[in-house]
Amino acid sequence: MQVGFQPPEQISPAFLWLKDLFNSVTKNSLQVYRFARVLVRVATSLSLLGAITLFHLDLVRTPTAEKIMRHMEEEEEKEGRTC
Repeated sequence: MQVGFQPPEQISPAFLWLKDLFNSVTKNSLQVYRFARVLVRVATSLSLLGAITLFHLDLVRTPTAEKIMRHMEEEEEKEGRTC
């Protein structure tokens, strides 16, 4: 079964995609994808996904990873969430 999100709710379930791995990170080099629906009965958690993403970015510790981590943390603060 799938559950759909109305446009105001589509802000939280999102992820960033880096358009070009070999150039510096800017607002224009990031693409934000938002989920319109999710599967139900699958053991998923946005908090878990965020924590795993931060864990792997922390392992890499490239300038790009640092910028993505900062952006994720800023978005969490805006939304009042924590990973």
